[in-house]
Amino acid sequence: MLSRIQLFGSCLIVVTLLLFAGSAAAQDVSPRCEAAIDRAAGHYSKCLLSADASYARHENLSKLENHQARCERRFERRTNRAINRHGADECASADLVAAIADRTVTYAQGAATEAGGEAPPPQLLFTQNSTSAVLTDSTLTLTGVASRTSWFTDRPYREAGQMATDEFIEAWFLGQDSFAEDPPNADFTCTVDGDVVNYALELTSPRLEGNDLLYSVTFLGDVRPDTTTTQCTTEASLFVDNFVENLECFACIGYFGPFGAALCTGVCS
Repeated sequence: MLSRIQLFGSCLIVVTLLLFAGSAAAQDVSPRCEAAIDRAAGHYSKCLLSADASYARHENLSKLENHQARCERRFERRTNRAINRHGADECASADLVAAIADRTVTYAQGAATEAGGEAPPPQLLFTQNSTSAVLTDSTLTLTGVASRTSWFTDRPYREAGQMATDEFIEAWFLGQDSFAEDPPNADFTCTVDGDVVNYALELTSPRLEGNDLLYSVTFLGDVRPDTTTTQCTTEASLFVDNFVENLECFACIGYFGPFGAALCTGVCS
């Protein structure tokens, strides 16, 4: 049954993207913005399928509505980010984006019904901790980052574990829907001169330099530091969202360690 939900989910994504491509052509949408909104529609369909599958298992209408609302907010966030990044003149109109959302909802409902409500592959979320951190306009440095990165699954799954932080970076580039292809959002928290600060970031280009983990970052939303450099005076935490992948991929990478990126490509594709 799991293979059925994957098949229907893939078909749903293809249909959604074909609908967008046909409409976008008439508006002369740039290829880069089109690709970004394509990914947003794909994430939206997967999220809705997960919400319907969870409802089929637990029959909790309130949780279903909350889950669907989160899916909608994420879709809006991703499409707004694409438009802000590439420019309104290069992207789809608000009416077209709304039409994509409506069609995605309709087809997701049909796909979930046909698939029998089985849950799609788990979505993994990650937490990283460091002894301190430095945040600038373009870079986040987790100083003295922990050697292990914790992960856990989104509902309805109940799985959790840890992997080496260098293996997490290897996994960043693996799979068809990798973080390298669609950069994740993250919540960064630390203490500065006794005050807790919290910023929403988009992460790209992770790299280890000794015991420090560096990311290139883009700020999300309106909350920004008052200074160009934020020096955290205590432990810092980074919460990284939504990596759609199978647990076998991470088990493979964890087993082979430094060789995981080369040996686990087939498992993680």
